[in-house]
Amino acid sequence: MSLLREGVREHYSRLIESAGVLVTYYRGEDCVEVYAVPGETVFEQVERDGSVVEVRSRDWTVLQSALDFGAGHTEPVVKDSIQYTEDEEATVYEVLRDAGQKHFREADAFGGAFRIHTKVKAG
Repeated sequence: MSLLREGVREHYSRLIESAGVLVTYYRGEDCVEVYAVPGETVFEQVERDGSVVEVRSRDWTVLQSALDFGAGHTEPVVKDSIQYTEDEEATVYEVLRDAGQKHFREADAFGGAFRIHTKVKAG
């Protein structure tokens, strides 16, 4: 691993831990607590009638190494979920594709973090 890549990953780790919130990431019955930075992505989706609809996604930026359920880190999967609790009220976000987009993307060019697209499932 290059020195630059190591440095970027270390800075991402510090950023996410200081600017992020603690969430629980679920895959089926398995879960892991991770720090995540909340964000938003706006997609444009063209409907069948030609109209353009703006679609908003709640995004979560997490360290790639944090998504580890015991067998090494893994990529986000559609239907995984993220639970965020604020003031004792839990909101669950489901990992989904939206507007023809992939459900996650790398947040940087060095493989340090994922930006995961979600929608509110329950809250």
